Amino acid sequence: MTEPPTTASLQPETDRSTASPRPPLSFAKKIILGEFLLLTGKEQMQLALLIFAVLAVGLWFLFGFVEPPPPKTIRISTGASTGAYTRYAKQYAAEFAKHGIKLEIITSAGSIENLRRLDDQKQKVDLAFVQGGVGSAEQHPDLVGLASIAYEPIWFFYDKKRFGKTTPPTHLTDLAGHSLAIDAEGSGVRAAATRLLEMNQMSTGGDKLLPLGGMAAVDALLAGTLDAAVMVSPVDSPAVQKALSNDLGLMSLDNVDAYVRLLPWLAKVTLPRGVANIAKNVPHEDVVLIAAAAQEAVRGELALRVPVRKEPRLHGKR
Repeated sequence: MTEPPTTASLQPETDRSTASPRPPLSFAKKIILGEFLLLTGKEQMQLALLIFAVLAVGLWFLFGFVEPPPPKTIRISTGASTGAYTRYAKQYAAEFAKHGIKLEIITSAGSIENLRRLDDQKQKVDLAFVQGGVGSAEQHPDLVGLASIAYEPIWFFYDKKRFGKTTPPTHLTDLAGHSLAIDAEGSGVRAAATRLLEMNQMSTGGDKLLPLGGMAAVDALLAGTLDAAVMVSPVDSPAVQKALSNDLGLMSLDNVDAYVRLLPWLAKVTLPRGVANIAKNVPHEDVVLIAAAAQEAVRGELALRVPVRKEPRLHGKR
């Protein structure tokens, strides 16, 4: 039986020796046409690298420009319940609430305890305020500083009756031999005071150094049971305002520039004459102080997820 002619047999005969071969598809055309089975081994490797590059760019865009959602609850370690850090945190709570986040405030002894809580994940503390000069990147490698939020003056108040009126103290060494309040263990105030005393080759132990801070130190100065006190606090804090309004002695350092040069976390600030009480001209002359930078610190994995940055309306102009 004769087979019906096929389509191929109906095509005109051509000279196979003179027919030009079909040009091979380029790598790009194979991809465009979806001819993945025609890819050579080298081209398959090129395709894999291309896909990897596109994925890498996508991930870079996602993590670089699209912030991950913040947690619903954040725990912040502050300081004393009546201190500046706790007041800051209460203002932060209102800002966090605008983002649908609850801010849980946990008071502490100060910056050192705050760093310990951040380092210990069992404490479940996410964010903390830390005074400048307390801790270092080497000591706390898993923590990140978000921003410097304010400069807090370091105040050296003293009982004028314990020092000569004609020669008020202008150096820390002038306080040697006197009772000095340097706040409680674990506070950033004590850490800063200890560092400054060591720089001046003064003793950092003994019964002359007392664990009083804030309002307790001011009350002891006014009662005459304390000679001098170191405090780190904003000018509008209740303890500082009480000390200034009662005209306690306030040491104006005459070697501030040396401290600022040696300790980069310090800055030079001036308290103008009469700013505390212009009617009574308190202080009676400009007072030169050093100030420590206060920072927000956070565990590294939360650095991109915490919606707080330095905001002038929260901390005031510095």
